[in-house]
Amino acid sequence: MYIINKFIVHLVSVAVFKCEWCDICYCLEDGLLKHKKFCKKKPIEVCNADDESVGKLKTHQCEVCGKKFRHLCGLNRHLRVHSGSRPFTCDQCGKGFTVKGNLTKHQRIHTKEQPYKCTECGRCFNKRSSLTRHMLRHTQELPFICEVCGYKCKEAWTLRRHMHVHTDETPFKCDVCEYAGKHARLLKRHMWTHTGDKPYKCEVCGHRFTRSSNLNAHMKKFHSSE
Repeated sequence: MYIINKFIVHLVSVAVFKCEWCDICYCLEDGLLKHKKFCKKKPIEVCNADDESVGKLKTHQCEVCGKKFRHLCGLNRHLRVHSGSRPFTCDQCGKGFTVKGNLTKHQRIHTKEQPYKCTECGRCFNKRSSLTRHMLRHTQELPFICEVCGYKCKEAWTLRRHMHVHTDETPFKCDVCEYAGKHARLLKRHMWTHTGDKPYKCEVCGHRFTRSSNLNAHMKKFHSSE
């Protein structure tokens, strides 16, 4: 966890916070709470104790983490997270799941089924979430917003990676020396100094480089006229 302007940001394991009414996403819960106060799509609250809204109250609470549910079946399903129970098992590979819906999604890996089709280009996907991410290429929408600087991006993992620029933390550490970097790609490139790997090869003379920028500079200097 990293502290930024008194906010606690979970950069690795915690997902971004998404508004339930308009789907705008935030990397910090505080940002989402502020947004929800003024969200234009926020439903109008009507107080009527005599209607059936009482049945919508979350009265079933988990004794382990305190999370509440409207129905007992929801609580029982949630308890599998704590118990480790995975009653729904794939008959192809043996992988287990806590809910049947996740098993259904997983089985598409084996059946090659791709029920979700892009209406713009016709490309198909086996998950709705994959189609949603793909559609951002057509709409140019940038739903993930950095609460610190306003940076916008298409993917949650891109936003998590971006958040490293706002901290002094360098979580990716070299096992050989004391080098530590903000991003995995920087550590990977650093490791080549220990292994001697030079993955970027000049197709003209065979000279190799550790960085693509060095290869490009080499091509301009020695082979631009070829």
